[in-house]
Amino acid sequence: MNLKPFLTLLVNLVFVPFIYSQSSDPSCQSILMGKVMDEHDHSDLSYSTIYVIENEIGVSANFEGEYRIENLCIGTYHIIISHIGCAPDTVVVDINSNLILQNFELEHHAEELSEVEIISFKRRKHGVISQDVNPSENQEVMQSIASVAATLNGVTMLQSGANVTKPIIHGLHSNRVAIVNNGLTLEGQNWGEEHAPEIDPFTIADLKVVKGASAMKYGAGAIGGALISVPKKLPDSSGVNGLIFLGASSNNKKGVGSMRLEGQFESLPHFSWALQGSLKKSGSIRTPNYYLNNTGSEEYNYSWHLGYQKKRLKTEMYYSQVNNNIGIFSGAHIGNLTDLEDAINRDAPREEDQGSFSYSIDRPYQHVEHETIQWKTNYQLNDSSSLELQLSRQFNIREEYDKHLSRGISEEEEGYPEFAVNLETYQAQLAWKFPFLKQFKTEIGGKFQTQENVLKGSRSFIPSYNGRSIGGYIVSNLRKDIWNVNSGFRFDYNALDVDRYINRAYQIDKVKFTTVSGSIEVDRIISEKWTGGVNATFAQRAPGINELYSSGLHHGVAALEYGDENLMVESSYKFSASAIYQTSQWTFDALAYTNWIQNFIYLQPDGTALTVRGAFPVFQYKQVDATLNGLDLSLNYDFNKAISFYSKSSLLWAQNRSIDEPLIFMPSNRIDFGFNYRFLKMWKKVNPSFGAGLNHVFEQNRVPEGVDFTEAPEAYTLIQLKGGLEIPFEKQTIKLDIAINNVLNTVYRDYMNRFRYYADEMGRNVTLSLKVPFTLMK
Repeated sequence: MNLKPFLTLLVNLVFVPFIYSQSSDPSCQSILMGKVMDEHDHSDLSYSTIYVIENEIGVSANFEGEYRIENLCIGTYHIIISHIGCAPDTVVVDINSNLILQNFELEHHAEELSEVEIISFKRRKHGVISQDVNPSENQEVMQSIASVAATLNGVTMLQSGANVTKPIIHGLHSNRVAIVNNGLTLEGQNWGEEHAPEIDPFTIADLKVVKGASAMKYGAGAIGGALISVPKKLPDSSGVNGLIFLGASSNNKKGVGSMRLEGQFESLPHFSWALQGSLKKSGSIRTPNYYLNNTGSEEYNYSWHLGYQKKRLKTEMYYSQVNNNIGIFSGAHIGNLTDLEDAINRDAPREEDQGSFSYSIDRPYQHVEHETIQWKTNYQLNDSSSLELQLSRQFNIREEYDKHLSRGISEEEEGYPEFAVNLETYQAQLAWKFPFLKQFKTEIGGKFQTQENVLKGSRSFIPSYNGRSIGGYIVSNLRKDIWNVNSGFRFDYNALDVDRYINRAYQIDKVKFTTVSGSIEVDRIISEKWTGGVNATFAQRAPGINELYSSGLHHGVAALEYGDENLMVESSYKFSASAIYQTSQWTFDALAYTNWIQNFIYLQPDGTALTVRGAFPVFQYKQVDATLNGLDLSLNYDFNKAISFYSKSSLLWAQNRSIDEPLIFMPSNRIDFGFNYRFLKMWKKVNPSFGAGLNHVFEQNRVPEGVDFTEAPEAYTLIQLKGGLEIPFEKQTIKLDIAINNVLNTVYRDYMNRFRYYADEMGRNVTLSLKVPFTLMK
């Protein structure tokens, strides 16, 4: 193996930070750099093209619209700037010094983005994972937002049972990953593994993960990072357009439909609007050898989006509602301890729990609703400063229905849940963006939040409480020559009034936490092909309500869970380093990190117990000191315009330092690779494409001995195939895609899914999708 490139990178990054390659001609050492932005709202125009006519050279901007052109001679240049959905613009630039900062603005139109599939990897900043992912072009959109996010490097997926998924970032999930939708941090009953983010993936235009300094603005819960979903932009030209998505899956006979309408009327040029709705319905999931009884799901979602923009003012109203009915595998709810032990040790569930295909959802199941209404207004003070105010209300309903009705329940009460909570959240956020000392791009912001959680139903798992929190942050960016420095600081104060019923009497516990976080990251362009970066982050997180006070049966994971009211604040000390190599054909990206977490909170298996609801595994929240070391690698190679190869891997070593043994319930190491092929010479009118991929998940052999209820499952390998056509029709392009997951119908169980105690994962699944754009009015 040739180590010279890596040694060169290390020397340049650490020992000679102020030396970089120069042209032999002293008059040709100038650098032109800046951003490409939307003319109206100054939003980033990702991956724009900047072409210098005189030199016949061109570069692509990164995800945030930033570009850089080196080794320019003194003189005048004509530069063409272009972006999908924008009219190209030619700008004359005078190069008269060593560094010219020049931003470009383009007129952005509505007929852009959503139907363009980009499969290559792009250069990113150290704190941002921004591999191109357009959910509307990804068949994982038929599953969940976590399924789409798992295509990002460094992100894996936590699955609980058949239908609940959430993202894992560097081994951390749930309370440690902030989910942000349209600039609003999602507030739901995110209290454990089976509470999935309540976001309709059909409303999303792009996804990205931010960490370090970039994550400071998203709250104290972002120790693992923040998953940012960017909604589709409102149109800025007159007309009415739409998109219909239809999909189907073979395994659980899932049907999916989504429709979006958006427009702007010529008589009201400053107003724009969008309406969107989606439906999903699926039945029993089939493993390679049997069906899983009661694993169907139903989902219906809708949203509307209104916008007004004139001169420096931009204001928007956004409303969304997500509704789910989720069946819970009946074989995980066991009647007695002997049957529970037998179920865990079986190779397959009992025959009565295998059942046959059905769309019906019986007890046990969950019903979830999430409603969001948001008003956001932005005022551009000048070309480089702005103020943004955001007000919102979120309302979350969660109902859990037990497998068995309680004794004495009347027929009228059979439809009531055994456990139900209503969570209502109000937020006010204010952000000021401005250039500090003309060089530091700075943002100062604050948030005030109130919450009320009301317990309903016949039993308690999470108590009622009232919460108040206030937080503030400052993040700053300095880009100078070949250096890019990001820094951030945040503080939060949280107070809870918790209603508890103890010894036949109510009492109120008053809980208060103060947390601080800070981060600094430095990126450096080392050469035309190499970029490197380092990051240091200190972050704190207060324990969640479930970690403090959960007590009893958690239906979604079929387990008894118990909190600890004496838990202390978590403190994370994370250090990371990255190296990125990029040419016209190659992209290599490596990120290594170590995360020392003091007072790390986790669930510890604690035997089994028999209750009036049945027999269940028992888990207790514990607190230890832990270390998480990891390595993320990605590689992309474009052989030519037709064929490309990709590979990515996520490696993690987690240790419980308090007792010097592996940390339980951490993701297994994994590697993905595959290729994509476009038929350039055949059937040019329909642009056919084909791809294949392989996903190998290693056995998790770093587990504490004798702690879990059963051994970790074996390693497994899954093969995927996909293909697509683009069919032109009346100035639109219809897309037809097919994908086959688990082609070989492999029998496997995933270590992170607690339902692995009882059953295998989904078998072969064929999905079809059809995307039809249309225009109703021009």
